[in-house]
Order: sequence, then structure tokens, then C-alpha cells
Amino acid sequence: MVNSSAADAELKARFPCRERSIDALATAVQTGQAGACTLLLHGPPSTGKTAIVRACMSAWGMRHAFIDCVACSTPRPLLQSLLHQLKGGARKRGTGYAQDQDCDSLAELLVLLPALFRGHGRAPPQRGAWVVLDNAQRLAGSDLLTGLTRAGAAADVPLSVLLLARQPWSSTAFATSTQALAPPATLEWAAYSSDQMIQILEHRRRPTHPAGAAPSGDAATFRAFLTAFVPTYRRATTDLLEVEAAVAALYPAFRAPLDAGRELRPAQLHARVNPLVQRVVAERSHTAAPAAKEFGSGVPCMGAAHDATPGSSSGAPPALASQLPFVSKYLILAAYVASRNKPTADRAVFDPGFRKKARRGAQAHDRMVEAAEEAWLRGPHPFPLERCLHIFYALYSSHEGEEVGEGGAWHDPGAEGGVEDWSDANVTRDCLGQGRRSPGSQPRGGDCGGVDRAATYPPEVLHADVLMALSSLVMLRMLSMSGGDPLEPGTLYRCGVEEGVVRAIAANLKVQLSDYLKLA
Repeated sequence: MVNSSAADAELKARFPCRERSIDALATAVQTGQAGACTLLLHGPPSTGKTAIVRACMSAWGMRHAFIDCVACSTPRPLLQSLLHQLKGGARKRGTGYAQDQDCDSLAELLVLLPALFRGHGRAPPQRGAWVVLDNAQRLAGSDLLTGLTRAGAAADVPLSVLLLARQPWSSTAFATSTQALAPPATLEWAAYSSDQMIQILEHRRRPTHPAGAAPSGDAATFRAFLTAFVPTYRRATTDLLEVEAAVAALYPAFRAPLDAGRELRPAQLHARVNPLVQRVVAERSHTAAPAAKEFGSGVPCMGAAHDATPGSSSGAPPALASQLPFVSKYLILAAYVASRNKPTADRAVFDPGFRKKARRGAQAHDRMVEAAEEAWLRGPHPFPLERCLHIFYALYSSHEGEEVGEGGAWHDPGAEGGVEDWSDANVTRDCLGQGRRSPGSQPRGGDCGGVDRAATYPPEVLHADVLMALSSLVMLRMLSMSGGDPLEPGTLYRCGVEEGVVRAIAANLKVQLSDYLKLA
């Protein structure tokens, strides 16, 4: 990183009112140079995020790739642009100025990244790099955001990610898609105040008039107009570009009497254009109401940076494995498996009699490895309550049935007035529990090759206790939920407990977690 006071002074002179923000950005970027990290810079529109970050990265000599997420409709152009900018070099005419590196998936990105940081011959390894994602809120809800923030650590390269967004990490935009990610370091750039807007607009106007070419007294007249107009217009919008456009449209009318040779005081000049100013402000206030909801700070969520709950992915203590209730431990394992495995993989994991047709082709194994790497990068996905419960019963019955049950007696909710509903077409509902029976139980036959439906429920475990434990995990924010009622059938869940804690819980229960994970 170029540590030049001259470069910093030039940046601060170029972008007034952001001196402290530039210093904070320099400290955060320098801290993240040593290894892979994620930094979020958020603020309302027209706060200088894009322009200042671009200028700073170039002035500091940072190796970086700058990508506008609005311009990338699919992952392929984004990934190819990322690789091309990090590799450097100009595009060639012979290839039609196309990018010289193809990359269609996150798995390919992991394979290609190490070569960009490896030294050649006696040359030292390349320094760390940054991927700047402008308008990062456009990636909220996609697996690409999760994969890019994890790519540096997964490929073991010093690749960091700088997110430029309008909303903070705890806003609605990121709430449903970032529960599996640790909250990044955050910088907030607030909207410009009225005085700051006046200073910036004066600074931008100076280069437009060469020395001696500006009208006599223009600077004082322009400042008088800004002092009267900007505080009024800022109540309707904090967008500096809109204020600048309104000033450019109204200032000629404000100065027209002076150009005609009339001598009027600033208050008289403002009184002449005040009706036009009020009309412009009223029109802007009418259109700003819907936008305020879109760009608001949102509601606090489980991924907020200030959360320190056991379920946050910022790190839960390993002692949690011994402090949780017995049923809750199995429920966390079931939620983790449901978050990682696809629903179609449940039969292959829990049905020992299932035999999948062998894959054909020499590249089948490579495709499976790539699919597994992409699934790991995407992180946990949501799952329905019913699927989580069936995985829970399968895990609990296979590991605890012989110890808890007496004489192979299995608990059947239907025997106590409960109603069993086996009409779901999901593969999990039909096939979980096959081959996981207590001693003495016999298959009853069925569509899945003899599944004992009663065998899917372990002995002496009340269904209500499981649902109570589920509600407790949601309250502790170990499970995130989308929906109003935690026990509503259409509610989707996502496991937010990080992998290290889950493995500690599995070791405490003497469960081999890898036997139940099938990422591809």
C-alpha cells in the first residue's frame, strides 16, 4: 500500500468534507491487506462512496477489481471481469477484445485464484488484492454474495472484499441472505449536511470559471443563493446530485436581475425566485416519500453486527455443546444437515437400501467436487419445518433408540390421539427412517421399500418437547426463521450455528457428522 501523505492530501483536497472518512477507509484497507476479510461501506446515495473508493484504490496503489453489480445480470460476466482485472493486461484485438479467462462458476474461481497470487520463478508472491462490489445490495438474496466473501479463505489467498451498499448489514436487504456469514467490519458514511453541501458545491464551481473569467461578485452571490436555498431543499432530499441539479436550474433565475444591471440585495433576489423554489421542493417531497422506505435503515435482524448471541456466526463458544438440552443438540444437528444437504439427497443419506445409478463419464467426479465446493461457498439454505423434524427423528432414533427404548417399543404420536399425515410428496417424508429401527421392529411395507413409519419416531420423545426446543432455538437465534409463527407449516428455517460448534455438538453426542452430509 502506498503510504504517501501527498497522495492523501490530494485525495482530501479533491473530496472535501470526507477527510475523516478517507482516513478511516485507509486504516480499514491496510488492516485487511494481510489476509482475506470483508468490509462493508454503506451510506445513502450520493455520499461519495463509489468515486472516493475508486480514487483511493488507485492513489494508494492497491491491487483491486472494481465491479458494478447493476451491470452484471449473471454470475459469469462478474466472475470473468474479476479475474481479468486482478490478472491485469490489455485485451487483444485478435480475440475480439474478449476477456482472456473464462469462469462460469464459483468452483472454477477457486481453481483459478491461486495462480493470480503465486509468484513466478524467483519473483515473490503477489500482494493481497481487493474486490470492490459497488451496489452490493443487488446481490442480496443470491448465493454469489456468500461465495465471493468466502472465496479468499476457501482458496487460501489474500483476497478481501469491499462491499459498497446503500443499506447496513442489519437492513431488510441483507437480513434473509446473510445469516450464514459473519458480520463484516462496517464503515458508515452519513449524508452530507447543509453546510457540507454548500462547501462541496462551491468547490465544484471553482474550476468551471478560469481565473478572471467569473462575473464580478459571482462567488459571493452564489454563496448567498446556496445559503438560502440548500437548507430548504435538503429537507426534501439528501441526495447531493439532485441538489446540484436544482441549483444549476434555479441559480440563473436568481442572478438574472444582476445580469440585467439591477442592484438588488440577496434577500430581494431570493424573494423573486422563492415561489419557484417552493414549487420545486414540494414536487421533490412528493416523490421522495416512497424512496424513503426503500433506502431506510431497515429493522434489526439476526445478522446485525452488534449481535453477540450464541447463534450468530461471529463465533459461539464450544462449551455450548455441553450446556444445551439433549433434544436441542439433536435438533441443531438436524437443522445443520437440512441446511447443507439438498432435499433430494435425504434418501441417499438415510436409506441404506437406496442404490443410485452409477454416474457415467470420466468427468463425473470432477463435477461432483465442483458442486460440493459451490454448495459450501453458498452456505446454508432454508428448509421447511417438516423436513427438519423428520431428519431429527432419523438421527435421534439411530443413535439413541437402543439406549432409551425398552424392548424395542417406539413412540408413535398417532397412538396418543395425534394425526399422522403421510401425504407429502417430499422424498424425505417417505423415506427417512428406513433401516434405522430398534431391535425387534419389523418393516410394514410401503412405497419406499418397506419403510416402518413408526420407526421414524424415537421412544419416549414427545412431539411437543421437540417443538418447544425448536421455538427456544429460534428465540436464541441459533435458527433463523422467515414467517410469522415458528410452528406454521409454511415457515422456512436456516441454521445459523457455525460449523465448529456443530461438530463439537456432534462429538458430544458421538455422532459422525460427515456420514450425514452430502453436498453433491
